[in-house]
Amino acid sequence: MKIFLNIAIAMCMIGSMVAQETPISKKNNSHKKAQLSPEQQATLRTKQLDLRLDLNTAQEKKIHQLLLDNAKKRVAHKTTKKQGEKKQLTPEERYQRKLKKLDHQLAHQSAMKTILDDKQYEQWKQHSARKHGKKKRHQHKAKSAGR
Repeated sequence: MKIFLNIAIAMCMIGSMVAQETPISKKNNSHKKAQLSPEQQATLRTKQLDLRLDLNTAQEKKIHQLLLDNAKKRVAHKTTKKQGEKKQLTPEERYQRKLKKLDHQLAHQSAMKTILDDKQYEQWKQHSARKHGKKKRHQHKAKSAGR
């Protein structure tokens, strides 16, 4: 009877240790995405859009160039952000940063509108809205979980 009780206690202890292990977060895996070059990122994203929107070769080339420019800007921004020190932004700086981001999104949207035909643009717009909605919900969950 004592042996059975000791085995049961040992199994409970092992089970509780396993249950307390923290799961690997997506942030730990973010280095894999960062290892892709801007050209690779643009090519992958272009292929995804080609599958979803059935692009012709001219559209594919224009979109690839647009995405390549965005990827290069993103990499340059990340490197300058890593080099700079973290500081608390003033409300004016935060406003200017958000304004710049929205201007970039509007420019990207208008470029996509000129490249894609009407049906493709609507499909792209719907997918972007769903993707953006998922991102917002995920950010909201992460903020509320951190409290």
